[in-house]
Amino acid sequence: MRGPVSPKFVVTGCSRSGTKYIAKLLTALGHPTSHERVFSIHRVKRLEEGQDVFEGFDDLDGASSFLAAPFLHLSGPGTLVLHQVRHPEAVVRSHLGIGFFAFPPKPSEYLADNHEDFLTIIRRYAPEVFEQPSELGRCLQYWVSWNGIVADVLKREDRPYFQYQLEGIDLALLRSIDELFCGACTDSELEAALAAVPRSVNARPRDDTFVWRDVAETPLGRRADALAREFGYML
Repeated sequence: MRGPVSPKFVVTGCSRSGTKYIAKLLTALGHPTSHERVFSIHRVKRLEEGQDVFEGFDDLDGASSFLAAPFLHLSGPGTLVLHQVRHPEAVVRSHLGIGFFAFPPKPSEYLADNHEDFLTIIRRYAPEVFEQPSELGRCLQYWVSWNGIVADVLKREDRPYFQYQLEGIDLALLRSIDELFCGACTDSELEAALAAVPRSVNARPRDDTFVWRDVAETPLGRRADALAREFGYML
C-alpha cells in the first residue's frame, strides 16, 4: 500500500530554475539535499505505473526536483515545500536554448537520452503545454502551468510553504531558509556556502534573441505577466 514520502523539505518549481544549484547550496549548509535522485524520472514513472512510493531519504533532509511538483500531495503534511521560481524570460530562454520543447525534436547534448519520458510526465499533468503551436508558446505555457501546479497543490493543502526567487538568493534569503529548518548556521557559514557553490553549476546554452516584448501583448503573455507579478517580478 502506498505510504507518504516524508522528507523534511522538498524544493520544486520549473526545470531550468536552479533546483540543482539550491540542492548543492543546502547540502553545503549541512542540510543534505538530493537533486533528481528521490524525485527522479525513473521513480516518477514507477508512481505513474502504480508502483510503490519513493525511497532514499535515509541519508537526506530533503529533495530538489522539478518533477516533484505533481507529487507534493504524497509528502507528509509536515513537509516544508520550497517553491523556487525564476524569471519567466530566463526560463524560456534556457528551454529554447536546449530545444526542450522543440518539435520535431532537435539533437542536443544537453537533453537526456530518455528526454521523451520527461515530456510524457509534463504532458500528463500540463497537457495545455503541448496545445501551443510554437516552441516559444510551449516554453512559456510550461512556465505558467508548472508553477501553477505547485501553487494549486498548496492552496488545497495546509502545509509549510516558502516561495522565493532564484535571483534573490543572497545572505539574507539563505538565512531565512535556514531558519525554516533550525537556524543553526552562522552568517560566516552562510557566506561560505554562497561562495563555494557557483550559480553556473548547471548552466546551459540560452536563446537570448527572445525578449519579453515578443509575447507581452499576447493572451498567454498576459497570463504569465499576472503570475510573475504574484511571484514579485515586474515584467
